[in-house]
Amino acid sequence: MMAGTGIPDWLSYINRKIRARQRYAEPFMDDVDPQIAAVSRGIVQHHLDDHRFHTCLAFTELSLQFAVELREVLTDEESMRPSFLGHILVELLLDSHLHQTHPGLLDRYYQALDSVNAEVVQSAVNRITATAKTRKPMPKTDKLVKVIAGFVSERFLYDYCSNERLLHRLNQVMRKVGLGEIPDDVLPFFAKARVDVVKRADEMLGAVE
Repeated sequence: MMAGTGIPDWLSYINRKIRARQRYAEPFMDDVDPQIAAVSRGIVQHHLDDHRFHTCLAFTELSLQFAVELREVLTDEESMRPSFLGHILVELLLDSHLHQTHPGLLDRYYQALDSVNAEVVQSAVNRITATAKTRKPMPKTDKLVKVIAGFVSERFLYDYCSNERLLHRLNQVMRKVGLGEIPDDVLPFFAKARVDVVKRADEMLGAVE
């Protein structure tokens, strides 16, 4: 189930034509195969948490605030980069806050994910998406196993606690989505943004409890 919560994001990285939507996974939540059922419950949980979190007032206000402030830092910025960054920065800094306030939690997360049979997860995803009622049948993926292995070995979630490493990881995302890289000028803003996220962390975490 824990691996299932990561599937929508992993698929976005692999192939945006493959979607693990909530309505596709729900029919499999009580599947006779307990592993498929668990993966499906994880996918559904991802979408439920996403909706509650992204409609939380603290999240929406911080995302807008960061977008406005980033436009002042990223001068001559005409792309959607500040809005995109404002949104994901709240999430990544909240991840960092959780890691720092719950020592060992991230270690246990990676240990648990490392014990998961990625082949089983990939098979479950292909079964779920194969039955989805869409205009065009979704392709199968044979890349999820490799992506899960890379996610576990890279362990980039630890990097969010450092402003410099956070910038490095964000620029990887920028290149992936075709947006310009973020300059070092943004580092002082990261330090300030961390404080803002910590102040409202309880509001955002309370939205998904």
